[in-house]
This record gives sequence, C-alpha cells and structure tokens, in this order.
Amino acid sequence: ASQSRPLPRETANASRQAEQHLEKRWTMSCDDTPSVKVDGRVPLSPVPGRGDLMLVDWLRSEAVGERAPKVACREGVCGACVVQVNGVALCSCLLPAWECSESVIRTARSLSGSSGGAASASTEASSCRPSSSRDPASSPSSMPSACAQISGLQPAAAALVRHGGSQCGYCTAGAAIILDDAASARRACSNASAVADVEECLLDGLLCRCTGYRGLLEAARELFSETEAPATQPQPQRPAGPWTGGCRLQSAEELLASWRRENVRLCAGGTSLGVLRALGGGGVSRGPCTELLEQVERRLTDEQDASARCSLLRTAGELRSCELLHDEEMRVGGAVTSVLCQPARSDLIVLLITLRARVRVRQRHDARLRTVSLSDYCHEAATDERTPLERYVAPRLLIESVLVPLRWPDPAATSPPRLWTRRLSSRGVNNTAEAVAASVCCGDGESSVAAAPVVVALRSRPQLLLVSSVEDQVARGLDACSRRLLGGLLAQRRSFASTATVTPPSPPSNLERAVGVRAAPGVPNERWRPRLDAHLQASGRCTYSGDLAVVHAAGTLHGAPVLSSRARSLFLGVNTERAVRAVAGARFLGAADVPGENSAFPVSDLCAADEPLFLPVGERTSFVGQWLGVMVARSAAEARRAARLVHVLYRSVNDDDQRTMEKHVESSAGQDEKRTAVHKANTLTEDKEEQDANATAIDGKGHRDGDERSAVLSVEEAEERGSFLASQSGGVSLMPPVRTCTPAELQAELARCEVVASGEVHTAAQAHFHLESQVAVACPEDGGQQTAAVYSSTQDPRGVQCSVASALGLRAAAVEVEAIRLGGDFGGKGPRSLPVAVAAAVIAAVCGRAACLQVDRQTELLSQGRRHGMRARYTCGGDRDGRVRALQVDLLLDGGSSTDTSLLVANVALMNADAAYYVSHFEVGARVARTNLPTSTAMRGFGQPQATFATEVALCAFAAKAGLAPEEVRTRNLFGAASGTDVTPYGQRLADGGCTLCTTWRTLLRESEFAERRAAVDRWNAEERARQSGRWRGLAAVPLKYGVGYVPPALNQAAACVHALYADGSLVISHGGVEMGQGIGTKLAAVAAEVLGVLGMRAEDVRVAPTSTATVANALPSGASVACDLNARAVASACHQLRERLMPLCGPDYRPSYEAWCSLLSRAFFAQVHLSAISLGLYDERADRFDESHSGPAAAPLRWDWRTCRGSPYRYFTYGAAAAEVEVDVNTGEVELLRVDALCDAGDSLNPALDIGQVEGAFVQGFGLFMSENPDAPEQRGSALCYSVPGVRNVAHQLNVRLLSPAERAPSGEEGHRRSYSGQRAKSVGEPPLSLACSVYFAAVDAIRAARQRSGEDASEFVMPSVPLTASAVRDLVPI
Repeated sequence: ASQSRPLPRETANASRQAEQHLEKRWTMSCDDTPSVKVDGRVPLSPVPGRGDLMLVDWLRSEAVGERAPKVACREGVCGACVVQVNGVALCSCLLPAWECSESVIRTARSLSGSSGGAASASTEASSCRPSSSRDPASSPSSMPSACAQISGLQPAAAALVRHGGSQCGYCTAGAAIILDDAASARRACSNASAVADVEECLLDGLLCRCTGYRGLLEAARELFSETEAPATQPQPQRPAGPWTGGCRLQSAEELLASWRRENVRLCAGGTSLGVLRALGGGGVSRGPCTELLEQVERRLTDEQDASARCSLLRTAGELRSCELLHDEEMRVGGAVTSVLCQPARSDLIVLLITLRARVRVRQRHDARLRTVSLSDYCHEAATDERTPLERYVAPRLLIESVLVPLRWPDPAATSPPRLWTRRLSSRGVNNTAEAVAASVCCGDGESSVAAAPVVVALRSRPQLLLVSSVEDQVARGLDACSRRLLGGLLAQRRSFASTATVTPPSPPSNLERAVGVRAAPGVPNERWRPRLDAHLQASGRCTYSGDLAVVHAAGTLHGAPVLSSRARSLFLGVNTERAVRAVAGARFLGAADVPGENSAFPVSDLCAADEPLFLPVGERTSFVGQWLGVMVARSAAEARRAARLVHVLYRSVNDDDQRTMEKHVESSAGQDEKRTAVHKANTLTEDKEEQDANATAIDGKGHRDGDERSAVLSVEEAEERGSFLASQSGGVSLMPPVRTCTPAELQAELARCEVVASGEVHTAAQAHFHLESQVAVACPEDGGQQTAAVYSSTQDPRGVQCSVASALGLRAAAVEVEAIRLGGDFGGKGPRSLPVAVAAAVIAAVCGRAACLQVDRQTELLSQGRRHGMRARYTCGGDRDGRVRALQVDLLLDGGSSTDTSLLVANVALMNADAAYYVSHFEVGARVARTNLPTSTAMRGFGQPQATFATEVALCAFAAKAGLAPEEVRTRNLFGAASGTDVTPYGQRLADGGCTLCTTWRTLLRESEFAERRAAVDRWNAEERARQSGRWRGLAAVPLKYGVGYVPPALNQAAACVHALYADGSLVISHGGVEMGQGIGTKLAAVAAEVLGVLGMRAEDVRVAPTSTATVANALPSGASVACDLNARAVASACHQLRERLMPLCGPDYRPSYEAWCSLLSRAFFAQVHLSAISLGLYDERADRFDESHSGPAAAPLRWDWRTCRGSPYRYFTYGAAAAEVEVDVNTGEVELLRVDALCDAGDSLNPALDIGQVEGAFVQGFGLFMSENPDAPEQRGSALCYSVPGVRNVAHQLNVRLLSPAERAPSGEEGHRRSYSGQRAKSVGEPPLSLACSVYFAAVDAIRAARQRSGEDASEFVMPSVPLTASAVRDLVPI
C-alpha cells in the first residue's frame, strides 16, 4: 500500500483516460515518445520505449548525463538512487524509464540552487505534484531556513552539510531528496496523526554504512523544526498518467502471449523487479496495473458510515499505520496485485487475509472469473511444485481485483475492532522479515483473544499459518525454534488485546532517535568545520569512478564476472554459445587471455600471491563464487545477462583423481593442448556432464549432491582435517604465540587460582557492504605507447598499479592509477579491489577499447571477501575479589579459500587480544583455517574486534563464576590501574605515549550515571511487569585500547606534495591517502591552513587533489587508521618547508592577510624561490622537527622483533569506553537500544565533527557485527534485502558521544608524558570505536541473565552466546 489517503472523484475519469494512454506506450516508438524534464532541462534523447531500462540507468546514460542518483543495490533498499518524479520520491532503480514520459524529475542537483535549472525544476515539479504530498506554495525554494545560505544550497541539502550527514557521500544525494520529500509531505499534513506517520518512517528507505545515521537525523530535526503544517490542506490525489492508470485483463493476456517465447512477466510496481533479480530472472517487461487499495480508500471516503463502529480500516488508523515491508520511497510506486503475485510472503498479504479479503481471478486463456478467498489463493500458490522463478514468470492465475470488506463481518462484535500487526526483522523495515503476524481484536480481555486467530507468515515456511495458540495442530507441526517464535507473537497479541487503549506502547519514531550530546570540550570552534566536499555530496555533484564520462560513452566495453557455482570441482571450461547468441558482440575472456601473470595479487605489500585472477581450465574450484572469467559486452546490463547465460562444465573429483589429472595435464604444453588433455582425461561424456551441471543442487555454501568429498565449510571442519593456511606466504609470516610466561608457568598459575572459567565463543563473518560496489575503469594505449590508465575505487593505488602492470606485461611506470574518492570503504577495497582493476585492464588491453567493470551487489556479497570469522577458546583464572591472574586464549580464524591478508589479520589479533587489561600470566596463539568459503580479507578493525571480544567474554564468564559484576572485574584489571601494570604482553609501555585509559573509563562511568542506571535496571527486572511482558533490561560498559599503525614499522610512511601558486595565492596538496569518507582531505587542508595561516593563507585557498600514482608514488594502502596521521605529518612537514623559505622575504613590517600572502608568493616566484615542497610522514623522531607544540623528550623509534614478538610497534594507542542500555523482548528476541554513551580520546582533534561522526559510524557498524550480520546465514544470503545491515531503527534512542578534553588527557603531573601523535597531536578514531559496540551485546546478555534467573536458572552456568546475537539466538537462550 503506497499511501493510505483517499482519492478525489476526478481520479475515476483520469483512470479511464490513462488506460488508453498506457496501452499506447507499450508500442510507442522513440520518435513519438513525450519529452521528460530533468532538473528543469529537457534531455537531448527521449525516453526509450524499452521495458527493461530502469530510470536510474537512463538518467546516468550518456544521453542524459545525470549522475546524482547512484546504483548501489537495484532492489529499492538503500535509497542511493532516490529521485522525485512528479513530486513523489521514488527508487529509480526499480522504476522503468518509459513510465516517466511527460514527467518532471528532480535529482539532488536541483537542491544546489546554483543553476537556473534547479529552480525551474522545483517550480515544474510543484506545478504537477499532488497536493497531498506537495503544496506549490511551500516548495523547497521558498522555505525559510537557518542553513539555506550554505553554498547556495536549499534547506534539505544545507541541513545535511551543517550536521555532518555525509561521510563517503555515496548515499547523500538520495538522502537529500528523501529529506526534501519528507519535509514537503510534513507541510502537507492536515492532522497530528499524519505528521506522526511521516516522522515514524523517516529515512526508513536509506542505508548508510558510514555515518551511523546521527547526522542524518539531526538534519531532519532541523529541517522539520522549520516546517509548519498548515491548518487545512486540499484533499490528496496522485498525478494523472502512469500513477492512476491500468490495463484491462484482456490486454495483459495479449501482451503475455506476444512474449510467450521469452522469460518475461508483467510486473505492477517496482518491488517485483527486485524480487525477480534475486531469483535470477532474465529480461523483464513491466505492465501497468490499477492501484487497487487507492480505489478501496476512495470508496471508503464516499461510502463509509460515520456512525459505524466496525469500520475496520478506519479504526485501524488506515493501512499505513501497519508495519509494512518496504520504505516509503519503494511503496509509493507499487501495486497490490504485484505484491500478491510474489513468491515471497509479503506483509500486505498477511494484512489482507486478516481483513478477510477476497480476490477475483481467472485461469489464463479462460474468460470466466471466480472469486476466492485470498488465503485459498495463497495456499494454491504455496503448493505449486514449480521453482520460484517458474512460478513467478509463468503464473497460472491472473488477478482481476482485490475485494476488501468495508466493515468487519461480525455482527456479534460489541466494541470497535482493533487491528494488531507485528513484524520481526533485524532493521524493522526494508528487510526480509523473520515473521509477520496480524490479527483483529473485537473485544477486550480473554474473549478477544479467543475470538479471532492470528495470521502468521514465517520465513522458514512457505505456507501461511492460522493459529490461536501454540497447542494448535498446525503449531505442533513446527520445529522448536518456530514454536518459540510463534509463542512470543501470541503473547504480544494477548497483551495487546487485554489493554484498554487502541495503540500499545511503541518505540519512538525515527525522528526521536539519536538524541543526545555531541561534544569535544576544549577544542577551538574554528576546528568544527564541515567536510570540504559536503556541499557537493549533498547536491549530487561528487564524482566517483563509476560516474566518469568514459564509463557511459558509446564505445566503452563493460564486463561481468562468470562465477563458479560449485566448490571442489574440476573446471573443464565454458560454453558461451547461448550467451553470444542472446547478446550481440558478447565475448568471454578467461585465464588464457591474460597477457601477463594470471594472479589476483601479483604484487602487494599485504597479500600473498596464491589466488588466480581467473581460474585456469583444469584447476579445481575453491568456493562458490570464484571468478572463472568475464563476459564482455556493450553495456553493463548486457554483460550481466551474458554472464548468466554462460554454461560452465565441471567434473567432481576427489583428491586422488585431482592429482592424477594434474600430472596428465602438466605433460601437455600450451593452453590449447592443456584444454584438450583435460577433456580427454574426463571420463564423463560432455552431454552427461552438461546434464549433471544443470541439475546440480547447491545450498549456497558449496555442498553439492554427489560430491565424493564435501567442501570444508567451517573452522571446525578445517581443524579436523588439518586444513590451515601456511604460516608464511608472500613475505608475510604468522607470529608465534604472544606470552608473558612459559606454558608451564601459565598452567601452574591457573591451578592456584580460586576461580577458573573456560569456554569458547564464535564470531561470525561480516560483509563490507559499502554502497559503492567494486568498480574500475581502464583505458588502453595512449598515443601508440604501451601505457594504461586506470580509474579505480581502491584504497591501494600502488597495489593496483603494480598488479595491472604485471598482468599486462608492462613496467609499473607505464600504468597510471587514480582514485578519485570511494563510495565507502572499510578494508574491502584494499586487496579485493585489485582483481577488479586487473580484470578491467585485461579487457581494455585485449579488446583495445576503454572498459569498465563494476561488480553488482549480489556478486559482491557472494565473492568479494568479508571479515574473518573466528573461534576463540579461553581459560581465565583469578581471585574471588576480581583480580585476573592468568588468561589463555586460542584463536582460530577462518581465512577462506586463499591467504589474502589473513596472516596479517591474525598478527593484529594476537597483538590486541589483551584488550584493555593487564594480566600477569598471559598467552594467546592464533591459527588460520583454509576453508571453501569466499576469501576473508581486511575489514575495519583488522582482527582487533574479534580478539578483544574474546577476552571480554572470558572476563565476563570469570565475573559470573566469581559472583561479581563484569564492570567491577574490568575496573580492577585495567592497564595502569595499579603500579607496574602499564606494560603490554609484548613489552610496550603505555605510559610512554600518555595512557588515558583509566581516565577515560572513570569519566565514562561517571557521565553515563552508570551506578544509578544499574540500580534502575535491577528495579525494572525485579518488577512483575518485566516477567509478564517478557521485556527485560540490561546494562553494560566496556573499555578500549587500540594500537594504531601497521606492525611492520616500514609500512608506517606517507608522502605529500604541496604546491603554492603565486598567481592567486592558492595551494594544491597531492598526497598518497585515499578519501573514503574519513575526511582526509578536510583534515589535510586544515593542517596546511594552520601552518601557513601565520603568513595570511586562508583555508578556502587550499585544494586537495585526487590521489594519483603520477603525483605521489609508492603510496601505501590507506588503512590501519594511519592514513590521516601520516599524511598530516607529511603535509605539515612540507608546509613548514615552504614557510621556512618564505619567512626571509616577509620583512619586519609584514602583516598577515590574503593580499600580503599573494604578494609574498609573487615576490618569492620572481626571486626564484622554490614554491613546491615534498615530504615524508613518519612515526619517529624525524617527524617531530616541525612540530612546534611538541614537548617532552623525543619519541622512541618504532621497533619490532618477529622472532621473539617483543618491541614497541605502535606510536600511540587510542583509548575509549562505551556504556549501552538495552531492552530485550525474550518472546520474540528483539533488542531495542535505549541509550549509548561513548567517550574517546582523539588527542587534539583536527576536526571534532568528523571524528565524532567516525565514532558513531563505527559503533553502528559494530552493532551489525555483534547483533545482526552474518553472511553465512541462509536467510541473509544473496541480496541487500536479505543481508541485515543496521538501519535507522537500530540507532539508540539516546546517543551521547564525546571526545576527551585536553584537560582530561593531561591532568596535573602528567604533562611530561605528552607526545606528538601526528603532525597536529591528533589521534585516529576511524577503526578503534567499532569494538565498543560489543557493549550492546553484553547489555543484552545482562538482560538475558536476568530473565533466566527469574526462571530459576543458575547464572554461573550460563554459556556466553556467539555473535551475532540475533533474535533467534536470544529466543533460544531463555526458557519458555
């Protein structure tokens, strides 16, 4: 249901007119296609009449050239592609372009206010938008705003700039349109209920992996505070044309018949397109359909009896009050019949069945109509034995209409009916639901409970359930987990029915979330600057690699990877006959076509070269999703289609067969002979093998029916079979165990401990899910020379440069790589970006044309790497007073199918397994398992969150056995809590860098009112209402210690070039860091302005150039939280060099000003003073020469002994602490985050606004790691709709984030310990705060313990659950 607002009578006539108009458009040629206005201008090319061209692709095409909407998911989930069509915000990735003929389209560019086109676009949209959602008198251009003057931006975009609502900026243009749309809708609301609807679902249609949503919500609050709803508004209506039209059933059948040989379907509403892609469907034609519920609502307005007590829709607050599946932007373009035809169980289906709706249907090729109940229709669909795709593209029934009763058909009802709905999913909306339930309550108390059953749709079952209690026969047939979930839903329904109020208590609206403090006391106000490119991001004018003009040029080729569907099978080759026949000009490139070395990582500072770029013929596949080659075509859509049509030949072999095959193949010379030998060695006929390949059943993780030996799919299986990655590969070695004593001394100390706790805990993998997927653009020879230019979305330009050169057989100097900016990155665009760039370069070199390869979301989730899963076994012993005396931890990481960065990640885990605690007898060891899963790679934290979490679990288990509060044990064992306890297990003294861990911890406990809230939580859990409602509260706090930098000291370096231009006094900075949302360009500009500001240079005179290997060579990857640090040191040093050269020219009467600065540069140029400087940024005493604020002795050089695992590898540590309070519903397993307090030591922050945003974003991403995300879970595989990235509804109600002040960092007596952290004494906060999110996990565990204790369970015997702590895991931990 898109909008539950009544329609005026004129819509009926408009619908009949639109019916003819829509049917005409199915056969419309390009010559007579009506024009479209985009941001006030008419594109040169009209909208094509193709049904498979989405609006976002047409807007981004060369014909239109509008790159503000981004392609991120193609499922209508993320919001990056949202635009306004005739004044309504819609997901352009699900909207066919042909539907927008004669429409006015607004993108985020129209919010810049910098062009006349923007204003005209706003005016045009206002003139044709429906008055319900947009009032022409209240267009954005006329709305007053305190921030409307920022760079000429309109209010929605300006509010995002002011409140730091963007980081990488990839979703910001869509967010600006969503906020602008919501503000306009709020102004059009005529009552408080409608306003509440807008605020409740605000930003539900947006996924942001960077910001943590705080800046977005604050921008919305400012925007809404300036928006006043008028007293009265005209009745709502949709614009005429595609939004109210429909086609006759006969016409629909004729269209299906005309396409009977193709795999097509009539889709009403864009939602169906995303579902069809998830099922692997081919081309799609989309037919119009009447919006049935709008007709129902219009009839309600015309026919409803105001005195009727049983008008169900009215008393339920209209359909929109229910919890629906998708966000507003996705729903407004949908249609009811499309949802009913989906193979997935939709919320709307459950709702309509609860309302006792019926459908009028007919068989195909049968003119007779019959009316059946919707429940019978759904049951018939569920019992269809065809595959989901076959059922979806070839329906047996056509729906003519949906009939919804206007009044509840129960004459015995004594009170107005009330509608109860419940939806369980990890992010509340816009995510596949674990369960959807609805029921009607026609009375009060037990009579209401017994009167109407509950309609339930479970994700684990295809059929809908109609139950009244868990003892029903239907319920008894469910498994234990489903029965528990069903019991929780029925308990909530009973609670709702027994209340006297119509609406039970509910969580706050989205607008009321993330309310709290953002502060950095003691930091000068001038440092609170917005990002340099924030105004460009908010107005959709930022350029990313996929936005370059060459990507959309007519002659550019596009590639799509061909993936393996089987693990541990012999790859015999591919058959591309179908693909070439279906896609003209398509071509397959495989391992034999690579001009040079066929390696994913030929040269890399962090990775081992044990993974091929494309799997050679005759080799065994390693995992489902491995790259076998690429299909090349003229467009990305055609390339993806061709890749799906490629037939891959396999043969299942065991290890003995594999060795025999390899020996036979090695005896042949050359690629052609090798392929021939493989086919001769195959004992199966090709026809039989092809049939076997097509019939193979894959479970998504690598199991295949009939494999002689199943794939290794877990670290336990790898351990059992002895499958481990080599301890040394590609120059990287796995460290030996880090220990403070011998193993014998450790065991002796454990034997003397009064309390000993042992156990194991698992940490699941986590997908990166950066909104901009992997993309690279390559251009071949330039001017006849053997050179290549690559534009890559990578954090490692040097690695791309060397890898492309190796694959093409060129020298590294012949390859130029530029990384403009990244649309989000958390480590996944380090090593895993190299194969994408190399593949694009191979396409360009072989085909001789520019080539682009952008990995789609489904492929990226399947094959592009993720965080390392980890199993940790621990033994923790100590005294009953809470002092931990011995701790032993064994870490087993899931490295996936190849080495990648696994050995380095394991080393970082070893270095950080001590967490924030001093333990006299300590030992930690690590191994890396080789499995048949996608390769694990670098991700934010680089192994530290998993290792730190294992130690925190060990201390929590120890505290439970000792009968102490976990926070008490943490306080007693902090580094620096007692004399001599500030030395890490590898021998580095924390006090040498100024340890603020204890200060941060005590401050956090005091400011969060931890003791008072602990007492309040205990009182809540002791009350009877907690047991009756099943809602228990928990509270926890954790500290943080994070060593910043690479363990190999040689990797801690960066270079920067600074050029002063005498013509106008501007400054250009070229550096080796990559902008990925952390604000490195903004911070470097601030450093330059601070150093050269004494001579009169202004901050606005600084320009930070894109990162390029042609300007700064040998740049190391922007990772390990050192990019800002080291590049700031390099820029500061280079600016000091310039200042030293210019100072002699100033004279005694020099007065700093812009005019004086320009004159100074002019004199310097004509005096032949060099106005360019280059410098190196290092973590040692050489970098302190230009730091005038440096005090105390020079910093000791970094040192590390790999043999003994002793030394001082980190220049400094970042400290922090966080406290979280949650409310857990043990009936359903839902965890509501009530309050979060976070405190971080960021040093003398260069930009508190950016640093606080980094803390918030890392915390929310950590929430996903510990509470919701698991790419290996069957219910989360395959799409953005399934994968449980945290959304705005996962944000805490109250969020307080603060940076430690200078006075708190250096109290009296500690001034001598201050050190220069970076060029400006700032600390990195990009990665460290992520592990603070485990406080949410421990708070949830605290609530679960309380529930178990009330059930009579022994708290000391409680086994700490693994992560993520999902809803199903919570339900399993608490007895019914």
